[in-house]
Amino acid sequence: MDGRNEAMLDAARRFAMLCLGCAGAAVTLRAMPGFDAYVSLVVAGLLFFGAERAIEQMPGGAERAGTTLGGLFAADPDDRSPFGVRSLVRSLVASVVPALRELAVAGAVCALLFPPFVYAYAVWFGLRGDVDWVWPEGLLQLALTQVVLVAVPEEVFFRGFLQTRLTDVWPARHRLRGVEVPVAAIVVQALAFGLLHFLTEPRPERLAVAFPALLFGLVRAARGGVGAAVALHVACNLFAEVLALSVR
Repeated sequence: MDGRNEAMLDAARRFAMLCLGCAGAAVTLRAMPGFDAYVSLVVAGLLFFGAERAIEQMPGGAERAGTTLGGLFAADPDDRSPFGVRSLVRSLVASVVPALRELAVAGAVCALLFPPFVYAYAVWFGLRGDVDWVWPEGLLQLALTQVVLVAVPEEVFFRGFLQTRLTDVWPARHRLRGVEVPVAAIVVQALAFGLLHFLTEPRPERLAVAFPALLFGLVRAARGGVGAAVALHVACNLFAEVLALSVR
């Protein structure tokens, strides 16, 4: 079996397993009174640990998948301290500068895209376009939830593992300002992203998340890792919450 076929089978098999697991968990938990709130937690866990397992077995591992997040997720096998505390502290310190750099990139993308999106949002929903900024209650808690249960698991699997593996199938053939852009890989991972959201919550509008996934995939390709994509993912979700409360 050549490398492209192997990569395709690996990506397809793991995505199919993820879909079955997430959809099954969502259906089961929603059928149990009082367990609806745990759907996001279980899906996030399946995404993250499934991705980590897949990335470990993928050629190039976490470095190639771009999921070390500045060393934060790169374990030190020689660390003998309790619970790997020494390695964790060292990784946290080492990840500060890369994290700030990726946050700056995400911030620049937001500054470029959010203003026209406000106008498009008002037009699409037939609103007047009047803006009175209203912040959701518990904004900090919402942001942390978005990081832990949404952005990190989804970016690690879809832009880290899946996009990397699909790039093995369809290598980049286009360049955008010096960046190699694997167009087919980005499009397919975005479609897969939309499909998983639809399977866990079967409503047609859930498929729309494929559109921002194209942007996240492009940012991941440009940065060589998922750090900026994670930050942008969180920012987009929070901005959507604010828009729903603020634009009339």
